[in-house]
Amino acid sequence: MQTLSWSPDGSQIASDSNIDAIMFWDLETGSYTTFAPQDPLNLLGITELSWSTSGSYLLSGGVDGTIRVWDTKNGANILTVEGYKHVAWHPNEKFFAGAGFDTIVNVWNLDDGQVEVVFEGHTHTITSIDWNPTGNILSSTDADGNLFIWDFPTGTQLPLDVFNAIDVKNANWRPDGLQLAVTTRDSIIIIQWY
Repeated sequence: MQTLSWSPDGSQIASDSNIDAIMFWDLETGSYTTFAPQDPLNLLGITELSWSTSGSYLLSGGVDGTIRVWDTKNGANILTVEGYKHVAWHPNEKFFAGAGFDTIVNVWNLDDGQVEVVFEGHTHTITSIDWNPTGNILSSTDADGNLFIWDFPTGTQLPLDVFNAIDVKNANWRPDGLQLAVTTRDSIIIIQWY
């Protein structure tokens, strides 16, 4: 197993597996259920999982460069997007972001599968993405150690002044959105957000 994600209510964890299935672990009983699509190649090399806010959907990103949206009730793959491996649900569940092998972050509309916004500015492969709790800001990091903060829905890059942020690896918003935790090569930096 490489990745896992908590359900919004904290009662389950979704994980990848070595049996070509996504596993749903019930934390109260200790049991698990699996769903496996008819084509097991759809689940090979999952690198990230992300539950939607309601728990109705699960995003998977994989080394094959494919993001899939899964219905958590019946295991159906309801949307597939090619070329990306990092995933993040927008808090309102209408949108999701994906990034990966190139230098852009796309935001798709779940209803029609169309790209809503493209965030461009990175010069190296993107390594992480994360929405703030209100969904008006997305953070992204890249393999060159850069951190970008984006306005949604305009796609505008927001100014950011981070001292000592050398070789940024990942960024994650605090649940209330007031701070952004950033991991670097050798430390964690907390950025106060306005």
